[in-house]
Amino acid sequence: MTRITSLASLLFLCLFVIYTPAAVSEGGYPPPPPSSSYIPAAESVSVQEIGDFLTVEGVSLYDHEETVQALLGKPDVIEDDPVLPGCTTYQYGGLIVNFYEGIVEYVEVLATVPDLRINETTIKMNLEDLEQQLGEPSYVAEDGLVYTGRQGSGVIKLMKDAQTGELTSVSFFTNMEI
Repeated sequence: MTRITSLASLLFLCLFVIYTPAAVSEGGYPPPPPSSSYIPAAESVSVQEIGDFLTVEGVSLYDHEETVQALLGKPDVIEDDPVLPGCTTYQYGGLIVNFYEGIVEYVEVLATVPDLRINETTIKMNLEDLEQQLGEPSYVAEDGLVYTGRQGSGVIKLMKDAQTGELTSVSFFTNMEI
Protein backbone atom coordinates (compact mmCIF):
# COMPACT_ATOMS: atom_id res chain seq x y z
CA MET A 1 0.00 0.00 0.00
CA THR A 2 2.88 2.40 0.80
CA ARG A 3 4.39 1.83 -2.65
CA ILE A 4 1.00 2.58 -4.26
CA THR A 5 0.68 5.80 -2.24
CA SER A 6 4.21 6.79 -3.24
CA LEU A 7 3.47 6.06 -6.91
CA ALA A 8 0.24 8.06 -6.69
CA SER A 9 2.20 10.99 -5.24
CA LEU A 10 4.71 10.71 -8.10
CA LEU A 11 1.94 10.73 -10.66
CA PHE A 12 0.29 13.78 -9.09
CA LEU A 13 3.54 15.74 -8.98
CA CYS A 14 4.45 14.91 -12.58
CA LEU A 15 0.94 15.81 -13.80
CA PHE A 16 1.08 19.07 -11.89
CA VAL A 17 4.32 20.05 -13.59
CA ILE A 18 3.01 19.20 -17.04
CA TYR A 19 -0.01 21.50 -16.61
CA THR A 20 1.68 24.28 -14.62
CA PRO A 21 4.25 26.71 -16.04
CA ALA A 22 7.60 26.56 -14.29
CA ALA A 23 8.23 29.42 -11.84
CA VAL A 24 11.98 29.03 -12.15
CA SER A 25 13.45 28.07 -15.49
CA GLU A 26 17.01 27.37 -14.45
CA GLY A 27 19.50 27.81 -11.66
CA GLY A 28 18.04 27.60 -8.19
CA TYR A 29 19.89 27.81 -4.94
CA PRO A 30 23.63 27.22 -4.77
CA PRO A 31 24.68 23.85 -3.38
CA PRO A 32 25.35 23.83 0.35
CA PRO A 33 28.88 23.73 1.74
CA PRO A 34 30.24 20.16 1.83
CA SER A 35 30.52 19.93 5.62
CA SER A 36 27.61 18.89 7.80
CA SER A 37 27.35 17.24 11.17
CA TYR A 38 24.65 15.54 13.19
CA ILE A 39 22.97 17.84 15.70
CA PRO A 40 20.83 16.03 18.31
CA ALA A 41 17.27 17.36 18.19
CA ALA A 42 17.17 18.24 21.89
CA GLU A 43 20.26 20.47 21.65
CA SER A 44 19.72 22.35 18.38
CA VAL A 45 17.64 25.15 16.98
CA SER A 46 14.75 24.17 14.75
CA VAL A 47 15.08 24.11 10.97
CA GLN A 48 12.36 26.76 10.82
CA GLU A 49 14.60 29.07 12.90
CA ILE A 50 17.54 28.39 10.56
CA GLY A 51 15.59 29.54 7.51
CA ASP A 52 13.64 28.20 4.60
CA PHE A 53 13.89 24.69 3.23
CA LEU A 54 16.57 25.05 0.55
CA THR A 55 18.05 21.55 0.31
CA VAL A 56 17.39 17.99 1.37
CA GLU A 57 20.41 15.68 1.35
CA GLY A 58 22.29 18.46 -0.45
CA VAL A 59 19.85 18.53 -3.38
CA SER A 60 17.98 21.76 -4.10
CA LEU A 61 14.81 22.05 -6.09
CA TYR A 62 15.55 23.00 -9.68
CA ASP A 63 19.02 21.42 -9.63
CA HIS A 64 19.84 19.85 -12.99
CA GLU A 65 20.51 16.12 -13.43
CA GLU A 66 24.21 16.84 -13.96
CA THR A 67 24.39 18.77 -10.67
CA VAL A 68 22.74 15.92 -8.76
CA GLN A 69 25.08 13.34 -10.30
CA ALA A 70 28.09 15.53 -9.46
CA LEU A 71 26.87 15.74 -5.85
CA LEU A 72 25.65 12.17 -5.30
CA GLY A 73 27.38 10.13 -7.99
CA LYS A 74 25.83 7.65 -10.37
CA PRO A 75 22.37 6.52 -9.17
CA ASP A 76 21.67 2.89 -8.31
CA VAL A 77 18.57 2.98 -10.52
CA ILE A 78 17.39 5.33 -13.28
CA GLU A 79 13.77 5.00 -14.42
CA ASP A 80 11.96 6.95 -17.12
CA ASP A 81 8.22 7.20 -16.50
CA PRO A 82 6.45 5.18 -19.23
CA VAL A 83 3.26 7.25 -18.93
CA LEU A 84 4.50 10.78 -18.29
CA PRO A 85 7.09 11.94 -20.84
CA GLY A 86 9.90 13.98 -19.33
CA CYS A 87 9.71 12.43 -15.84
CA THR A 88 12.82 10.54 -14.73
CA THR A 89 13.59 9.09 -11.31
CA TYR A 90 17.06 8.50 -9.82
CA GLN A 91 17.29 6.22 -6.81
CA TYR A 92 20.26 6.24 -4.43
CA GLY A 93 19.37 3.60 -1.84
CA GLY A 94 16.69 5.28 0.30
CA LEU A 95 16.99 8.62 -1.52
CA ILE A 96 14.75 9.18 -4.55
CA VAL A 97 15.15 12.22 -6.79
CA ASN A 98 12.50 12.91 -9.43
CA PHE A 99 13.21 15.13 -12.41
CA TYR A 100 10.94 16.74 -14.96
CA GLU A 101 12.75 17.60 -18.19
CA GLY A 102 16.12 17.33 -16.42
CA ILE A 103 15.36 19.56 -13.41
CA VAL A 104 14.63 18.33 -9.86
CA GLU A 105 10.90 18.23 -9.24
CA TYR A 106 10.95 16.62 -5.81
CA VAL A 107 13.09 14.59 -3.44
CA GLU A 108 11.88 11.71 -1.27
CA VAL A 109 13.86 10.11 1.54
CA LEU A 110 12.57 6.76 2.81
CA ALA A 111 12.21 6.24 6.56
CA THR A 112 14.72 3.38 6.34
CA VAL A 113 17.53 5.96 6.10
CA PRO A 114 18.96 6.68 9.59
CA ASP A 115 19.34 10.48 9.27
CA LEU A 116 17.87 13.30 7.19
CA ARG A 117 19.76 16.46 6.23
CA ILE A 118 17.66 19.58 5.70
CA ASN A 119 19.80 22.55 4.69
CA GLU A 120 22.85 21.96 6.91
CA THR A 121 20.98 20.38 9.82
CA THR A 122 21.06 16.60 10.21
CA ILE A 123 18.15 15.06 12.10
CA LYS A 124 17.51 11.46 13.17
CA MET A 125 14.89 9.92 10.86
CA ASN A 126 12.06 9.41 13.35
CA LEU A 127 8.85 11.33 13.94
CA GLU A 128 9.79 12.56 17.41
CA ASP A 129 13.07 14.20 16.34
CA LEU A 130 11.68 15.50 13.04
CA GLU A 131 8.62 17.06 14.70
CA GLN A 132 10.79 18.59 17.41
CA GLN A 133 13.12 20.13 14.82
CA LEU A 134 10.44 21.28 12.40
CA GLY A 135 8.03 22.63 15.02
CA GLU A 136 4.32 23.15 14.42
CA PRO A 137 3.22 21.93 10.97
CA SER A 138 1.66 24.39 8.52
CA TYR A 139 -0.93 21.75 7.61
CA VAL A 140 -1.99 18.36 8.88
CA ALA A 141 -2.94 16.11 5.96
CA GLU A 142 -4.49 12.65 6.16
CA ASP A 143 -1.17 11.15 5.03
CA GLY A 144 1.27 13.34 6.94
CA LEU A 145 2.48 16.66 8.30
CA VAL A 146 3.29 19.56 5.96
CA TYR A 147 5.85 22.30 6.70
CA THR A 148 6.02 25.22 4.28
CA GLY A 149 8.75 27.74 3.68
CA ARG A 150 8.36 31.09 1.95
CA GLN A 151 7.45 31.25 -1.74
CA GLY A 152 10.50 30.14 -3.69
CA SER A 153 11.71 27.74 -1.03
CA GLY A 154 10.57 24.18 -0.50
CA VAL A 155 7.94 22.24 1.38
CA ILE A 156 8.76 19.34 3.69
CA LYS A 157 6.13 16.66 4.17
CA LEU A 158 6.48 13.90 6.73
CA MET A 159 4.60 11.02 5.07
CA LYS A 160 2.85 8.67 7.51
CA ASP A 161 1.28 5.25 7.10
CA ALA A 162 -2.50 5.77 7.21
CA GLN A 163 -3.11 2.76 9.47
CA THR A 164 -0.13 2.77 11.82
CA GLY A 165 0.79 6.47 11.84
CA GLU A 166 4.44 5.49 11.43
CA LEU A 167 6.81 7.59 9.32
CA THR A 168 7.22 6.13 5.81
CA SER A 169 9.22 8.89 4.08
CA VAL A 170 9.99 12.58 3.93
CA SER A 171 9.18 14.49 0.74
CA PHE A 172 10.66 17.80 -0.42
CA PHE A 173 8.94 19.76 -3.19
CA THR A 174 8.07 23.32 -4.24
CA ASN A 175 5.38 25.17 -2.34
CA MET A 176 3.65 25.92 -5.64
CA GLU A 177 2.42 22.31 -5.61
CA ILE A 178 0.23 22.45 -2.51
